[in-house]
Amino acid sequence: MPASISDSFEELLVRPARDNDAAAVVAFCQHIWDGNDYVDEEMFDIWLHQTPGPMLVGELAGRPVALAKIAIHADGHAWFQGLRVDPDVQGRGIARRMHEASESAAAAAGVSTWALLTVDAGPTAVQHLCDARGWTIQGQTRYLRLLPESDDGAPPQTAALHLLDAADFPTLTASLDSAPSLTALGGWYTLDWECAPFTTDKLLAHLRAHQVWALPDRRAWGIVTVTPGDSAWWAFATGSAPDLATLARSLYTQICCVQRLPLALHVPTDTPWDTACRHAHFWRDPEHPPKQFRLYVKRHDSRMPQGQDPYESHA
Repeated sequence: MPASISDSFEELLVRPARDNDAAAVVAFCQHIWDGNDYVDEEMFDIWLHQTPGPMLVGELAGRPVALAKIAIHADGHAWFQGLRVDPDVQGRGIARRMHEASESAAAAAGVSTWALLTVDAGPTAVQHLCDARGWTIQGQTRYLRLLPESDDGAPPQTAALHLLDAADFPTLTASLDSAPSLTALGGWYTLDWECAPFTTDKLLAHLRAHQVWALPDRRAWGIVTVTPGDSAWWAFATGSAPDLATLARSLYTQICCVQRLPLALHVPTDTPWDTACRHAHFWRDPEHPPKQFRLYVKRHDSRMPQGQDPYESHA
């Protein structure tokens, strides 16, 4: 007979992940999201050994049945990701237990700002957990991904783009106070599938890394990170909707048509950047609009009391 909700919750052991958990975790992740989950042995190893911050495994009767990763970033925020529960034991309170343990681990690490991104297909389990535990919606995004092939086989008409450097820093910082893309996400921006607080220090780092593109008159500009031979991510943009539409078409030509790379982004909803993406035909199928996501944030000001187990191994 399947365990009851209360039994599963009370019997779940939450502990730090180990190398020998990988096979069992990857096995149940293969049955999540119709087999399209990105958690494989390589990602498990990266999270466990390369990404700072605790990774937790939930165990029932000696078998790993749940996973959660808390990435600790140098700017002082914790990114919650990878919350997974074996489909065979879902609906028994395990996700809630893992979420609580993740908060305890983040508090023990002394990180005061916690954040996560979840699909806004609601109401989902993660949304219920965040809403119930005092997380707030920082903003919403739409996920877009453009492939190298254009619809008609010909690059769109574009403007020349300028790759900016540190000399442009004063001009760009002057435009940040009124940047709707930052306001819409409460001062955060997206870096691949994570979000982070945007700062002028980070802007300067992007300039020095040659990741900031602009129209010749600087009226629209954006941050694009490129992984050579793999993909590109449009992390931030500001300007008027018409200028941003020109920037969008130009970036599509530069990244997708010239460099032959896919271009992806989380565009903050209901902003000039969002409108520009529509005008630039980044939304390819109006009958199937892009998926929308919620950025949740929680601030925690006190450390875990000394001597308390940060994982709270049993409820």
